[in-house]
Amino acid sequence: MNEATLDTLEHCSELWIIVDNSHWPILEWSSYIHSLQSRVKIPFYLIHTRTYSFSQPEWLSKQMKIPLLGSLQPIEEQAQQQYIQTTPLWKNPYVQKAWENVFRLMMLHLFPYKEELVSKEKNWRKILQKTLSIIPFR
Repeated sequence: MNEATLDTLEHCSELWIIVDNSHWPILEWSSYIHSLQSRVKIPFYLIHTRTYSFSQPEWLSKQMKIPLLGSLQPIEEQAQQQYIQTTPLWKNPYVQKAWENVFRLMMLHLFPYKEELVSKEKNWRKILQKTLSIIPFR
């Protein structure tokens, strides 16, 4: 990893590693990831994407000895629909239902000092909407 990137990690409170079902190639990075973790002394978490019924995010977490923050269900079909729709992907009811619990956990990690605020459904949805509004969606 570039030295400037390593320096950036010194200013992070935690690192989220995005993984998917390609477990064996990911496991090959395990020792490198642990060497990074021992260098920067911050917690690392896995976020498993494209989690199908056959996926094994807990197994990967156990093998890597890195806690699983959450698993995101696949939304490829809904993402493809966005090419012909004008509403943001997050407004899709399927996407909201599939991802809201993981988003809530992520927000609790991003805003730990706001746990009471994020814990209330109405409030965390407002925070999420505001956060998503700054991301340039189509």
